[in-house]
Amino acid sequence: MPIRRPRPNTSCEREFGSGGPGADIPHWASLSDNIPFGYELTVPHLIAAPGAEVLIMGGGGSIALYAAGFARAAGAGRVDYVDTDRRRLEIAQALGANAIEREPPKRMGTYAITVDASSNADALRCAIRSTEHEGQCSSVGGHFGYVEVPMMTMYVKGINFYTGRGQGRPNIEKSMAFLDAKRFDVSKITTLIAPFDETPRVLAEAPMKAVLVREPLHTRAFEEVIHSSF
Repeated sequence: MPIRRPRPNTSCEREFGSGGPGADIPHWASLSDNIPFGYELTVPHLIAAPGAEVLIMGGGGSIALYAAGFARAAGAGRVDYVDTDRRRLEIAQALGANAIEREPPKRMGTYAITVDASSNADALRCAIRSTEHEGQCSSVGGHFGYVEVPMMTMYVKGINFYTGRGQGRPNIEKSMAFLDAKRFDVSKITTLIAPFDETPRVLAEAPMKAVLVREPLHTRAFEEVIHSSF
Protein backbone atom coordinates (compact mmCIF):
# COMPACT_ATOMS: atom_id res chain seq x y z
CA MET A 1 0.00 0.00 0.00
CA PRO A 2 1.28 3.54 -0.69
CA ILE A 3 2.57 5.66 2.17
CA ARG A 4 1.12 9.14 2.13
CA ARG A 5 3.21 11.97 3.50
CA PRO A 6 1.73 15.36 4.47
CA ARG A 7 3.12 18.48 2.77
CA PRO A 8 5.92 16.67 0.88
CA ASN A 9 6.88 19.83 -0.97
CA THR A 10 7.71 21.72 2.22
CA SER A 11 9.60 19.05 4.14
CA CYS A 12 12.58 16.82 3.58
CA GLU A 13 11.66 13.70 1.64
CA ARG A 14 14.98 12.46 0.26
CA GLU A 15 18.27 11.40 1.70
CA PHE A 16 21.15 13.87 1.80
CA GLY A 17 23.47 11.41 0.07
CA SER A 18 27.18 11.43 0.77
CA GLY A 19 27.31 15.21 1.00
CA GLY A 20 30.48 15.33 -1.04
CA PRO A 21 34.10 14.76 0.02
CA GLY A 22 34.83 15.74 3.60
CA ALA A 23 31.21 16.42 4.52
CA ASP A 24 30.43 16.04 8.21
CA ILE A 25 26.86 14.77 7.89
CA PRO A 26 25.75 15.11 11.56
CA HIS A 27 26.11 18.88 11.26
CA TRP A 28 23.76 18.75 8.27
CA ALA A 29 20.92 17.21 10.31
CA SER A 30 18.90 20.44 10.12
CA LEU A 31 18.68 20.29 6.32
CA SER A 32 15.07 19.22 6.80
CA ASP A 33 14.09 22.59 8.25
CA ASN A 34 16.37 25.09 10.02
CA ILE A 35 19.19 25.24 7.46
CA PRO A 36 17.02 25.86 4.37
CA PHE A 37 14.92 28.29 6.42
CA GLY A 38 18.07 30.32 7.10
CA TYR A 39 18.77 30.25 3.36
CA GLU A 40 15.23 31.32 2.47
CA LEU A 41 15.30 34.30 4.83
CA THR A 42 18.45 35.81 3.34
CA VAL A 43 19.97 34.47 0.11
CA PRO A 44 17.10 35.14 -2.35
CA HIS A 45 16.85 38.72 -1.08
CA LEU A 46 20.61 39.22 -1.40
CA ILE A 47 20.47 37.93 -4.96
CA ALA A 48 17.88 40.64 -5.63
CA ALA A 49 19.92 43.26 -3.73
CA PRO A 50 23.63 42.29 -3.86
CA GLY A 51 25.73 43.63 -1.01
CA ALA A 52 22.72 44.75 1.03
CA GLU A 53 23.02 45.19 4.78
CA VAL A 54 21.17 42.66 6.93
CA LEU A 55 19.76 42.85 10.46
CA ILE A 56 19.00 39.65 12.34
CA MET A 57 17.14 39.70 15.65
CA GLY A 58 18.18 36.51 17.41
CA GLY A 59 16.97 34.81 20.54
CA GLY A 60 14.76 31.98 19.36
CA GLY A 61 17.39 29.30 18.71
CA SER A 62 19.55 28.31 15.76
CA ILE A 63 17.57 29.65 12.77
CA ALA A 64 18.87 33.18 13.32
CA LEU A 65 22.44 31.85 13.27
CA TYR A 66 21.88 29.91 10.06
CA ALA A 67 20.45 33.11 8.57
CA ALA A 68 23.54 35.04 9.67
CA GLY A 69 25.84 32.43 8.15
CA PHE A 70 24.02 32.39 4.83
CA ALA A 71 23.89 36.19 4.71
CA ARG A 72 27.66 36.42 5.10
CA ALA A 73 28.23 33.62 2.58
CA ALA A 74 25.94 35.32 0.06
CA GLY A 75 27.88 38.58 0.17
CA ALA A 76 25.90 40.85 2.49
CA GLY A 77 27.61 44.20 2.99
CA ARG A 78 27.11 43.91 6.73
CA VAL A 79 25.30 41.50 9.02
CA ASP A 80 24.24 42.82 12.43
CA TYR A 81 23.13 40.10 14.84
CA VAL A 82 21.28 41.23 17.99
CA ASP A 83 20.81 38.92 20.98
CA THR A 84 21.23 38.74 24.75
CA ASP A 85 22.69 35.23 24.91
CA ARG A 86 26.50 35.23 25.09
CA ARG A 87 26.91 31.78 23.52
CA ARG A 88 24.80 32.62 20.47
CA LEU A 89 26.57 35.96 20.11
CA GLU A 90 29.95 34.21 20.08
CA ILE A 91 28.73 31.84 17.35
CA ALA A 92 27.36 34.75 15.31
CA GLN A 93 30.72 36.50 15.56
CA ALA A 94 32.50 33.30 14.48
CA LEU A 95 30.23 33.26 11.42
CA GLY A 96 31.37 36.75 10.48
CA ALA A 97 28.44 38.75 11.80
CA ASN A 98 28.67 41.89 13.90
CA ALA A 99 27.46 40.54 17.26
CA ILE A 100 25.52 43.11 19.30
CA GLU A 101 24.62 42.22 22.89
CA ARG A 102 21.57 44.18 23.97
CA GLU A 103 17.84 44.07 24.51
CA PRO A 104 15.87 44.93 21.37
CA PRO A 105 15.61 48.72 20.97
CA LYS A 106 12.79 50.51 19.22
CA ARG A 107 14.90 50.68 16.06
CA MET A 108 18.40 49.52 15.12
CA GLY A 109 18.99 51.63 12.02
CA THR A 110 18.06 51.12 8.38
CA TYR A 111 18.53 47.79 6.57
CA ALA A 112 17.39 46.46 3.23
CA ILE A 113 16.83 43.01 4.75
CA THR A 114 15.67 42.27 8.28
CA VAL A 115 14.98 38.94 9.97
CA ASP A 116 13.06 38.32 13.17
CA ALA A 117 14.04 34.96 14.67
CA SER A 118 13.62 36.01 18.27
CA SER A 119 10.23 34.84 19.58
CA ASN A 120 10.19 38.29 21.17
CA ALA A 121 7.52 40.87 20.29
CA ASP A 122 9.82 43.86 20.89
CA ALA A 123 12.46 42.34 18.60
CA LEU A 124 9.85 41.78 15.88
CA ARG A 125 8.74 45.40 16.09
CA CYS A 126 12.39 46.50 16.01
CA ALA A 127 12.98 44.49 12.83
CA ILE A 128 9.92 46.06 11.19
CA ARG A 129 10.93 49.61 12.13
CA SER A 130 14.51 48.98 10.98
CA THR A 131 13.48 47.89 7.48
CA GLU A 132 14.16 50.47 4.79
CA HIS A 133 11.55 51.74 2.33
CA GLU A 134 10.41 48.86 0.10
CA GLY A 135 12.75 46.58 2.07
CA GLN A 136 12.22 42.94 3.08
CA CYS A 137 11.28 41.93 6.63
CA SER A 138 10.77 38.25 7.47
CA SER A 139 9.73 36.57 10.71
CA VAL A 140 10.16 32.87 11.50
CA GLY A 141 7.22 33.05 13.89
CA GLY A 142 7.34 31.68 17.40
CA HIS A 143 4.98 34.38 18.66
CA PHE A 144 2.30 32.35 20.38
CA GLY A 145 -0.39 34.94 20.81
CA TYR A 146 -1.50 38.34 19.55
CA VAL A 147 1.34 40.77 18.78
CA GLU A 148 0.87 44.46 18.05
CA VAL A 149 2.88 45.66 15.08
CA PRO A 150 3.46 49.21 13.74
CA MET A 151 1.17 48.94 10.74
CA MET A 152 1.38 52.65 9.89
CA THR A 153 5.17 52.42 9.70
CA MET A 154 4.87 49.36 7.47
CA TYR A 155 2.34 51.12 5.25
CA VAL A 156 4.22 54.39 4.89
CA LYS A 157 7.52 52.65 4.10
CA GLY A 158 5.88 50.04 1.88
CA ILE A 159 7.90 47.16 3.33
CA ASN A 160 7.48 43.58 2.22
CA PHE A 161 6.64 41.42 5.24
CA TYR A 162 6.66 37.61 5.25
CA THR A 163 6.04 35.02 7.91
CA GLY A 164 5.42 31.29 7.53
CA ARG A 165 6.64 27.77 8.22
CA GLY A 166 9.48 27.97 5.76
CA GLN A 167 9.91 26.16 2.45
CA GLY A 168 12.28 23.41 3.53
CA ARG A 169 12.11 20.93 0.67
CA PRO A 170 12.45 23.38 -2.26
CA ASN A 171 15.57 24.92 -0.71
CA ILE A 172 17.50 21.81 0.37
CA GLU A 173 19.66 21.49 -2.76
CA LYS A 174 20.26 25.26 -2.84
CA SER A 175 21.41 25.18 0.78
CA MET A 176 23.57 22.12 0.17
CA ALA A 177 25.35 23.95 -2.66
CA PHE A 178 26.69 26.44 -0.09
CA LEU A 179 27.72 23.63 2.27
CA ASP A 180 29.33 21.54 -0.47
CA ALA A 181 31.33 24.51 -1.69
CA LYS A 182 32.51 25.24 1.88
CA ARG A 183 30.98 28.70 1.67
CA PHE A 184 29.21 28.20 5.01
CA ASP A 185 30.49 26.00 7.84
CA VAL A 186 27.33 24.97 9.70
CA SER A 187 29.37 22.97 12.22
CA LYS A 188 30.02 26.24 14.05
CA ILE A 189 26.36 26.27 15.06
CA THR A 190 26.17 22.71 16.40
CA THR A 191 26.85 22.85 20.14
CA LEU A 192 26.65 19.13 20.92
CA ILE A 193 26.79 15.77 19.11
CA ALA A 194 25.79 12.83 21.30
CA PRO A 195 24.77 9.17 20.94
CA PHE A 196 21.05 8.63 20.44
CA ASP A 197 20.92 6.51 23.60
CA GLU A 198 21.75 9.63 25.62
CA THR A 199 18.63 11.45 24.44
CA PRO A 200 17.04 11.84 27.93
CA ARG A 201 20.19 13.45 29.35
CA VAL A 202 20.70 15.71 26.34
CA LEU A 203 17.11 16.93 26.32
CA ALA A 204 17.26 17.58 30.06
CA GLU A 205 20.33 19.77 29.57
CA ALA A 206 18.65 21.61 26.67
CA PRO A 207 21.76 22.59 24.66
CA MET A 208 21.35 25.29 22.01
CA LYS A 209 21.86 22.96 19.03
CA ALA A 210 22.20 19.24 19.71
CA VAL A 211 22.46 16.43 17.16
CA LEU A 212 21.74 12.85 18.25
CA VAL A 213 23.49 10.15 16.21
CA ARG A 214 22.93 6.40 15.91
CA GLU A 215 23.85 3.59 13.55
CA PRO A 216 21.39 2.80 10.71
CA LEU A 217 18.55 0.56 11.86
CA HIS A 218 18.74 -1.57 8.72
CA THR A 219 20.98 -2.11 5.72
CA ARG A 220 20.66 -0.77 2.20
CA ALA A 221 19.84 -4.29 0.95
CA PHE A 222 16.99 -4.49 3.44
CA GLU A 223 15.72 -1.11 2.23
CA GLU A 224 15.68 -2.33 -1.37
CA VAL A 225 13.65 -5.41 -0.39
CA ILE A 226 11.15 -3.26 1.47
CA HIS A 227 10.76 -0.77 -1.41
CA SER A 228 10.38 -3.52 -4.00
CA SER A 229 7.52 -5.06 -2.05
CA PHE A 230 5.26 -2.04 -2.55
